[in-house]
Amino acid sequence: MDHRLGLGPAEEVGPVDCPVSGDLPAWLDGTLLRNGPGSFAVGEGRVNHWFDGLALLRRFDIADDGVTLTTRYPRSEAYHARTQGRLGAREFGTDPDRSALAALRDIVDPAVTDNASISVAYLADRWLALTETPNSVAFDPETLDTEGGFSFDDTLAAEGSGGLAHLHRDASAGETWGFATRLGRERGYALWKLPDGDSEREVVGTVDRSRPAYIHSFWLTENYAVLFESPYRLHLPSLLYKPFADAFEWTDRPARLLVFRRDSGEVVAEPEIPPAFVFHGVNAYETDDGLVVDSAVFADSEVMDAFRLDRLDSPEFTQPTAEFRRYRVPLDRRYGNVTSETLHPGPFEFPAIEYGRRGRRYRYAYGVGAPTDDEGRAGFADRLLKVDIETETTTVWHPPNCFVGEPLLVPRPDAEAEDDGVVLTVALDAGEERSFLAVLDAESFEERARATAPVAVPFGFHGQFVPRGERYCRSND
Repeated sequence: MDHRLGLGPAEEVGPVDCPVSGDLPAWLDGTLLRNGPGSFAVGEGRVNHWFDGLALLRRFDIADDGVTLTTRYPRSEAYHARTQGRLGAREFGTDPDRSALAALRDIVDPAVTDNASISVAYLADRWLALTETPNSVAFDPETLDTEGGFSFDDTLAAEGSGGLAHLHRDASAGETWGFATRLGRERGYALWKLPDGDSEREVVGTVDRSRPAYIHSFWLTENYAVLFESPYRLHLPSLLYKPFADAFEWTDRPARLLVFRRDSGEVVAEPEIPPAFVFHGVNAYETDDGLVVDSAVFADSEVMDAFRLDRLDSPEFTQPTAEFRRYRVPLDRRYGNVTSETLHPGPFEFPAIEYGRRGRRYRYAYGVGAPTDDEGRAGFADRLLKVDIETETTTVWHPPNCFVGEPLLVPRPDAEAEDDGVVLTVALDAGEERSFLAVLDAESFEERARATAPVAVPFGFHGQFVPRGERYCRSND
């Protein structure tokens, strides 16, 4: 199979009907909103990295009368610049053409991209497309039309702080939690919270670092927030003449787990662990003697280089693999000894759980898997995995001649069992050159239904399923 079909470019479509085969559950009524790159072109050239692709929102509307697909490029400043054949601002792996004076000015007052291509979230009473800069784009969840740029009403962005595109909502408290990476006069990390409906984040705690690490996600439990600080560190002076992707370096130092108390922001533990790299956490929860922290873990940051377009363009593309790893973190001392074990050897990435189990003991984790070569390197994801942590078994859904995307578990209303619901994924049939929304029974992991689009939708990153009439993803707490 040729994965390059999933790299676009994509035209906007929809709403278009997606004929359904199989049996959609009657209670599955709502919208799957997803985000990811749709085009890499800039004039006659292109950007350098998968993360630099122009954001393309995707909407699968699921109702009793069928499924429709809509895709739209947010009308951001980045979009308008690219329609004129240029980059409007620095992207993760690509810098715009600029003079040395402009590069120096960019350090003092950086032009920050609003190419919000990673995830979506409902914050400050609006739907936002998010990336890892302070700039987001508001959009209409029904039409995907752009409503304008969005920035929080606080000082974090003005202080040079980027944001994580992975946030956690505490439904019981009515607030969302996140981290910002500070790159201004003060450098390091800031833990923040945001009450539902507000647009001003409250900084709960900070950690100073002269060379912050690349951080993509974090964990939230009842009393703690946890960061994985890898040795992949930013060399800030390099930004004078390099994009971010080239200014990060794999350094000779251990990784750390930074454990913040949610009530005070105090860092109560920061144990060292062997060097490793993390994009996505799975879950974390508290025990009598500390924390359990589960994650998809790479040996190093080589995966960031694997996602450069000159490597993605190869029909023989391979990437390093992540394993599903569990860390046990003692909290009785600041620098305690962390133990770890492998829950699945991998490849295992884009993890998901039943979100009502976030911060609690759980049994099932879902993710994408991939074929591996003799050296253990992986191709593009072509299967979904359901890992049963208790029985140490894995169930696989592997549709022939297809690539698969991030799984999302949608619990049945009033479900009691952790896997009572469906798993959604957007897959790409390489033979038919069409994408489809697959609906799997979460318990048996067998396909219940699929809704086939008339087009190939490029590989995406992250999304949420939102029940009709609601604003937040469903979880049965």
